Amino acid sequence: MTELQHALDFIAALKAASLEKSGLDQSVIDQLRQPIEAILDIDDPDDPDLRVSLEVYLATGNASEATYNKVKAAIEKRTPEVKLYTLDRLKRKIGKLTGLIPLVNDMCVNSCMAYTGPFSGAKECNYCSQDRYDRAGKGRQQFYTIPIGPQIQALYANPEMAENM
Repeated sequence: MTELQHALDFIAALKAASLEKSGLDQSVIDQLRQPIEAILDIDDPDDPDLRVSLEVYLATGNASEATYNKVKAAIEKRTPEVKLYTLDRLKRKIGKLTGLIPLVNDMCVNSCMAYTGPFSGAKECNYCSQDRYDRAGKGRQQFYTIPIGPQIQALYANPEMAENM
């Protein structure tokens, strides 16, 4: 009976879902509602560090934040005129340029469940009893979802991709 109640609770949560209740900043909600219509250009002559920052980010994509920071420091030490973006700044820039902004939610460290819908207030996993939060009160594990709408909008903004769709 508990599983049935959880299913009904998730259905109710989906019916009540909205951007305003998503926890996203208003600027992000505005960006989702007003998608970018121009072709993405990362070769901005006024911002030459953007492209190299993106290339380093993509090259270290499966590595840790510490790895990105070490590569960033090494490049800046060897080439002082290059000032790579911090990882946080780069992620915000990517979101602004592409309109692709992830929704971040806590999940069990053992991937048993996500803390969404009826489980959004849970302090521990319903299945393995692992704590949701660390000692500092931060979620121990998160998962990222990139909504499909902005992905499709980004594809339509590029004439070649739109033609292929």
